[in-house]
Amino acid sequence: MRLRSTLAPFFLIPVCLAQSAHRSPTLGVPKDKLSLYVPIAGSNPPQWRCLDGKGDLLLFSAVNDDYCDCEDGSDEPGTSACKGGMFHCVNEGHLPKNIPNLRVNDGLCDSDCCDGSDEPAGVCPNRCAELGEAYRTTLEQERRLRRTGSKIRSSYVSYAKKEKKRLEEALEKGRQAVDQARLDEMRLKAVLDRAESTSADALEYKLQSPLYASLKSHSAAVKALTTKVANMEGKIATLKSILAELETSHNPNYQDMAVRGAIKGYQDFLESEKIPTDDVSEEDLEDLFKAAENDVESWTTEELKRLGQADLTGLLLEHEHHLAGFGKTEDSILFSVEHYLPEAWLPYYHETKTLLISWMVRLGVVRGVLDTSDSDEVKRARTAYSDAQRAAEDAENKLAADEDLLTKLAGFYGPDGEWLKLKDTCIEKNTGEYTYSICFFGLATQRSNNGGGTHSLGRFTTWNDEEAEGTLEYYSSQLYEHGARCWNGPERSVELVLTCGTENALLSIAEPEKCEYIVEGTSPALCWPLETEAQTKDEL
Repeated sequence: MRLRSTLAPFFLIPVCLAQSAHRSPTLGVPKDKLSLYVPIAGSNPPQWRCLDGKGDLLLFSAVNDDYCDCEDGSDEPGTSACKGGMFHCVNEGHLPKNIPNLRVNDGLCDSDCCDGSDEPAGVCPNRCAELGEAYRTTLEQERRLRRTGSKIRSSYVSYAKKEKKRLEEALEKGRQAVDQARLDEMRLKAVLDRAESTSADALEYKLQSPLYASLKSHSAAVKALTTKVANMEGKIATLKSILAELETSHNPNYQDMAVRGAIKGYQDFLESEKIPTDDVSEEDLEDLFKAAENDVESWTTEELKRLGQADLTGLLLEHEHHLAGFGKTEDSILFSVEHYLPEAWLPYYHETKTLLISWMVRLGVVRGVLDTSDSDEVKRARTAYSDAQRAAEDAENKLAADEDLLTKLAGFYGPDGEWLKLKDTCIEKNTGEYTYSICFFGLATQRSNNGGGTHSLGRFTTWNDEEAEGTLEYYSSQLYEHGARCWNGPERSVELVLTCGTENALLSIAEPEKCEYIVEGTSPALCWPLETEAQTKDEL
């Protein structure tokens, strides 16, 4: 911004021109280029060469003499004699600035040159101390705000780290859950298919067989054995832990507290479990040891578990198929005579057989062979299969959601995942006539305070996609689109412009275009960690 209220009096112009001929050769030269503006060593009178290396040598006194001698304009860093150059304002006590050299010696006090060096001495006052102090005060206030906000942001980051760890663990369990759910679904589908392939009455009758009762008893025994094995393994692990502590901590001195503590722990363990030893005879122990020797290599815990989960109904049906006399009633001469009839007679035979069997069922001569109603077993199988299908779908949906969330933690929710904490957090602003609400990554609404309705202003669609993901500018703006359509207008939409603040809050709402809103707000999620103190001091 140029300050044009301090025009130099016209009578000072001759004085200014006279002073310009005596300006320092380094006026307008940035600090990092001062070494280039010195006379050539050993030259007498002092000489100097244009920075582009072109042209003849110049007298060093020609630098900043308000006459352009060099093609690159490097001989006039402190005047406006050469077009297209830049003038460096040192601004001691404030921030240094570069301005176009056409603004040098124009009689106007430039706000970017608070030290007045762009004009002859005495024309513009040096206000750098005043402006620098105000700038540093404002900067320190902003830094305090960012420090406070950064602490809140760090809690968001901690939450994201915990969620990431939880998700990584959940994904592994989720994949296993999906695999197991699909296996259960396949198993129960096979059970349902077998149950449905057998008539209801026949299946009920077969389930009353002594073989099926024996299978159920053996299955219960296997499950009980599996549970006991698991409990025993837990006890063995406990004992191993106690003995390991004793082994690593004991010494020959029997008064060693570690030894005594381990022994006391072992005694407490025996007391809590009350392991019976007196009631077991030597013959029983010998039988147990022999059984263990025979089975230890052939029956693992996993095998026992699978055995306990065996499909008993399926085993029963497979067994009946295996028996030579399976289905003697259905395989009687009534059902096999068709093998001896001419092919042309078969349609009449089947029609007569169906009619005869239906009457026999009604009269109670035979069981309901043609009864196609579902038995309780079929209904249970169908329900179990449906439940398994839903469980598999739920497991897959949860796995997909966890995978998507973990992917978004790598950038979508901020460089450190800090925005995840604010997902679905809603902030509001009452403007008198309306109350505006925005739920992060969700819905933006406008609610009338005078009994009117609520209008959707859109749902979250994207960050500031004009900037690169991972930058502060990218996360400083959110777009909410496809809201309710205005009367004779477009769909409502919101651009949420955010800055660092200690609260998640909406500050102002504007409508520069019909039904297109710009909302300004603050969030600690944008309070990124500060630069080092040294970097800031160097800037000042």
